Amino acid sequence: MTPAEFKTKWAKVSAKESAAYQSHFNDLCRMLNLPTPLAADPTGEFFCFQKRVVKDVELFVLPDAGEETEPSERGFADVWKKGCFAWEYKGKKKNLDEAYRQLLRYRESLLNLQRGARKPKSARNLVASAPTILVMGLTIHFTLAAPPDTDAARAGELVRQLRRRALDFKQRDRVDTVHPLGDDAEALRWAEEWLFFPVSHHPERRHQLCVRPLEGFLFPVGVGEDCEPLCLGLCRYPLTVRVEDGLRRTNLRGWRFKSFCKTQYASLHGWEHFRRCHTAVIDLLAAARRLGLTVEITDEGDYWPGRDLEALRRSLDQMNAVVAAAAGVLKDYAEESGGTRVQSPILAHPHFERLEAEGATRGYASRLRRMLRRQPGF
Repeated sequence: MTPAEFKTKWAKVSAKESAAYQSHFNDLCRMLNLPTPLAADPTGEFFCFQKRVVKDVELFVLPDAGEETEPSERGFADVWKKGCFAWEYKGKKKNLDEAYRQLLRYRESLLNLQRGARKPKSARNLVASAPTILVMGLTIHFTLAAPPDTDAARAGELVRQLRRRALDFKQRDRVDTVHPLGDDAEALRWAEEWLFFPVSHHPERRHQLCVRPLEGFLFPVGVGEDCEPLCLGLCRYPLTVRVEDGLRRTNLRGWRFKSFCKTQYASLHGWEHFRRCHTAVIDLLAAARRLGLTVEITDEGDYWPGRDLEALRRSLDQMNAVVAAAAGVLKDYAEESGGTRVQSPILAHPHFERLEAEGATRGYASRLRRMLRRQPGF
């Protein structure tokens, strides 16, 4: 699986965390050309999902005077590899700080450091043990749907009308480029949907299936420098697919299209450039609504639906600060321990140092730094 395939597949998945996280992690392993937990460790002794742990201690949140500490209790880490990492999944809009604290409370149990155990001679041996933190930028997720009685001719006309709106945006310098309309297999690969179906006799497991459109019309829009391209269009999917020995409904009715556009790193070129990109994406989707399409929008920047620029600015500043703080800590840790170089678009931000400092004041950087320094031999 390539990074592009991984991104396309998982950006469109809306299944619950509990139903999808194992498939997500297995795909991540395939993308990195690494064995999955089951392939590497069939017995689950050192690499597995749902590792049972004891929440022994709160590692860095000290109770105030007189405050009672929470008693020890049992829990599960979503993914665990002994001596390397623990991994906790959370659904959209869940509290990632709480997930981070939760993993830290599991840490003593997960590392399995016995009294008298031999410690590594140097932190270089523990570079692989540093936690991997993946931080997504602000993204606009959306679904377009045509009226129920739409046929192929009408779907094509609706997409051509939407492209004319995009060309108008280009003429007014609201977007950079509008590419030609495509309806071949190469163009439609961006419209693949990934679905999950229960495995017979194993309800805790899921089949994952890539559903390709039967036909469709798509065109990309180059919104602005360092903003992801915006792809727009409509596609028709099969109503059923074969899974195991039977047919399953896809629930992909009518002409539709589901995608996303990450605008976060347009901010590398300043607030005004970011604002131009983010609002252009929202306004193009709103234009689709005026053409008669049903449009569902989820804006991680909190600009939509109220078109609140102040909220968008706050969301951008917060996300930039958090990403900068995390990137700075991991970069420093890698340099001190002789690890691999950390790469992140935020490192190219002209105000990276200021953003890093702002992120540190939120406490995220200090918590991550303390955790890394608790590694034996650091």
